[in-house]
Amino acid sequence: MNIILSLLLFFMPMTEYIVSGSGSMNPTFKGGEVVETYHSSPKVDDIIVFECGNFKKCHSKVLIKRIKKIDNYCYFVEGDNQPSSWDSNDYGWLCGNEIRILGVVKNVRHAQSVKS
Repeated sequence: MNIILSLLLFFMPMTEYIVSGSGSMNPTFKGGEVVETYHSSPKVDDIIVFECGNFKKCHSKVLIKRIKKIDNYCYFVEGDNQPSSWDSNDYGWLCGNEIRILGVVKNVRHAQSVKS
């Protein structure tokens, strides 16, 4: 069974995002790190990268947060560094067109420096 899961993860499309911003996910992620995401159904305690469809509500277009609660396709998300996190504790649940999940974080690595 582990072999099948490993093969599925190997062939799943992956997208990378560079972490920046307020430090709301410290110490889990720091600025400049690259998170690799896969398209899968998120569960409670998964870390997701998502687009917020209501910029005024979220103060940012693309965010990375941990899912704390799920209820009928509505998500309550929080940053790991609560004192520095603008999250569902401030703007409430994200439902319907307010959230578009881009991926579930599966790996993190340091960004490689580019040589010119």
